[in-house]
Amino acid sequence: MTPDGFMPSEIIIDVHSSVIFINKDAKSRWPASNVHPTHDLYPEFDPRRNVDPGQSWAFKPKKIGEWKYHDHLFPHIRGVLTVIDEEGDTKVLE
Repeated sequence: MTPDGFMPSEIIIDVHSSVIFINKDAKSRWPASNVHPTHDLYPEFDPRRNVDPGQSWAFKPKKIGEWKYHDHLFPHIRGVLTVIDEEGDTKVLE
């Protein structure tokens, strides 16, 4: 997380990996799934707190699919996390 937003703003990882959001900005950030402000799209994709400058938050997704997210404190800053299985499949599993 930078002053210019999420870098990169689109991430692809497999379901056995984690993504680490590192705050490299001077302001607090709060990455969370859409929809703002409830984060109902993927409620577990939400640290439920600010990530202060110099701090980080790790998220290990358990759901395959494409998950749009935003900065809860600055909702115009957005990104997409695509979670694939080991074969590269992106279909959403229930």
